[in-house]
Amino acid sequence: MLIRAFFLIQFFIVMLFSGAGSQDWSSYTNSNNIRQILHKSGVVWGATSGGVINYSISTSEINKLTNTDGLGGIDYYCAEVDSAGVLWFGSMDGWLSKILSDGYIVNYPIEENEGGYFVRRFTIYDLHADDDILWIATDKGVSKFTIYIHGGEIKDTAKRLGDLEDEEDIKVVTVIGDYLWAGCDRGLAFTEKTNLNIQDPNSWRSFDQSDFSMGRASVKSIAAYYDTVVVGVDSGLFKLQTVPDTSWVEMGNFSNLRVREVLFYEGNLYVSTNAGVRVYDGLTWTSITNNGLTSGIGDITFDDADNLWAGTLGSGLAEFEDTLWVLHSIPGPASNFINRMAIDSTGALWMTHDARGLSEFDGDEWNIYNSLNSGLEDNGLHSIDVAGDSSIWTGSWGGGLYRYYEGQWYHWTAGNCPMFGVPANPNYWAAAAVEIDQSGVVWVSSIDADSGLVMGAFDPVDSIWHVYYESPITIQENTVGVILAQGNSLWIGTTQGLHKLNHNGTPFDEGDDSWLNNIIRDFIVDAGLDPFDNLWVGTPTGLYCVESPTNAVRQVELPLEISGSVQAVASDGVGNIWVGTVSGTGVLRPDKVTWKTTYTTDNSPLLNNEISDIEIDLATGMIYLGTSGGLSIFDSGVEQPSEDLSDVEAFPNPVLVPQGHSTVSFKRVPSDAVISIYTVFGDLVRSFSLSQTMEWDLRNSDGEPVAGGIYFFIVDYQGKSGTGKFAIIK
Repeated sequence: MLIRAFFLIQFFIVMLFSGAGSQDWSSYTNSNNIRQILHKSGVVWGATSGGVINYSISTSEINKLTNTDGLGGIDYYCAEVDSAGVLWFGSMDGWLSKILSDGYIVNYPIEENEGGYFVRRFTIYDLHADDDILWIATDKGVSKFTIYIHGGEIKDTAKRLGDLEDEEDIKVVTVIGDYLWAGCDRGLAFTEKTNLNIQDPNSWRSFDQSDFSMGRASVKSIAAYYDTVVVGVDSGLFKLQTVPDTSWVEMGNFSNLRVREVLFYEGNLYVSTNAGVRVYDGLTWTSITNNGLTSGIGDITFDDADNLWAGTLGSGLAEFEDTLWVLHSIPGPASNFINRMAIDSTGALWMTHDARGLSEFDGDEWNIYNSLNSGLEDNGLHSIDVAGDSSIWTGSWGGGLYRYYEGQWYHWTAGNCPMFGVPANPNYWAAAAVEIDQSGVVWVSSIDADSGLVMGAFDPVDSIWHVYYESPITIQENTVGVILAQGNSLWIGTTQGLHKLNHNGTPFDEGDDSWLNNIIRDFIVDAGLDPFDNLWVGTPTGLYCVESPTNAVRQVELPLEISGSVQAVASDGVGNIWVGTVSGTGVLRPDKVTWKTTYTTDNSPLLNNEISDIEIDLATGMIYLGTSGGLSIFDSGVEQPSEDLSDVEAFPNPVLVPQGHSTVSFKRVPSDAVISIYTVFGDLVRSFSLSQTMEWDLRNSDGEPVAGGIYFFIVDYQGKSGTGKFAIIK
């Protein structure tokens, strides 16, 4: 079994932070959960749940780095600076990222190799630089990383430290004097830092829970207070006493507090806890006020002017000024986990988050709505849709239905409308699905509601409600998580199947309703319509197409690289189907058979492979991918077809072959139009239907590469035509 580190080099400009990522991708994450911070040359850096952030003290500017800027990972746990001023960051999924002073990023995947195959990446919890060595704490043990040999590589890994259990999650690593210390949830251990055989458990001296008077030894921090080793654990603060016997002695009164960080600075010991920061001057303990804080403090550090900084657990960076903390939050979504999304008439994207409220992104700025700053009475928002009047409708998991319109919030609960919740608590209304139909009627579900309540229809103009119940002739289940309107029909997805309701334009009168039940027998996770009125359905067992107008069901096989439960489906303007799974996303051509491409974190800047929702702006071709790691945006260039073909366009233009361009696509062109390409002399180069291929491969009808130059194209579709031109540079 071997542990190896390989490196990838990507470039970005430190001051501008622009230039490493693909021009087609952008990422937005919540970076306000800061795990570890450090100060270097007037800048405070932070390892966060949404990338790496830095704050310039002189300019008050906050910048964020994600994978589109060259980082290997997104969810970072730790930060360190070595003696050469090089920055190091460790991520949850095993990326060790190095940021050089001249702007280069070097990414090392820390992996375990067994039998010639990579088993998995390690979780990197902590880093400590000691001259030319970087000590790495992981979920496999402690690794010795040589900074300057072969560009950086792991030399040894200790998987068992003394009498601690094998392959403990090592959360803390540091060097104090001549000794290397490592802490975990069950205790801590030390060895000589010059030890040439750290793999030998007998070379480590360990301490477990029995050595701590409070009985809990989950180690969070290890520091030196002058010549004394001090350890912060879940149950308090302890120092190592060697006279008359080796033992751990409690310091201060931290018995009911969880110590998160211990820092020795300018003769004082600073301890951050779940109740704030305390300071020990050698004689007495004092507390630093929590004024200004809206969330707990994790890591702490000092800048060159002796100002105290903290990384908070949800509110960004905190700077202590005089008698209060000043927060510096980082723009982004309210949470990295995105439930559902919707686009309003201005092009702004709205998204819901479990327990974090609602986020709005207009392309430049973020607005966050929650129970503390808006008319929302709870933060467990789940479903969302936009009405024709641009009002935002969102369903809460337990809190009912909300509407946001022109700055005002409206709320429907079991107390002010006919809807209600579960048998044990009728006020617990889980509105898992919200849909606005073409006439403005709001359809909303109530999961597992009492008395077999399935869903309600609401006319917001006349304030009229109608509720639908389970019955043998309608629908026999009330676990509705998906509602999709199509004309006078509703597609209804439950945990057991897909159903279709035709209400014949009278949603408040069930007398003329007709139902088609169990079209698909599966857990319906998501559904979407393409431009040809076919319904696409995502389930744990895969992707299905319900073809129009027959309602015939066909399962579509997924590419192996994105196989798994289908979480999201959406169609772009020309009928490409975007499919999000637990393993990535793929694009299915309008022919319903051919997969155009797939995107995962291995071949793209996608933030996370677990796709929760996909929303497409048909007017711009922007693909919004909600993931469990934040928001990824892909500029597909595929826009809604032009009605008169007057504004068709080729892209990229120019086609720069030396820069890797190998195909030409066409904007605002129907998916089954015919494209004919000509030279400037009027010679036909190639003619093809977009139903066969969505791009031109820069080859003529004989399959030979074309020369550089200017080319014209003509689009023919149902008696209409459009023209355009583009250049090929070789």
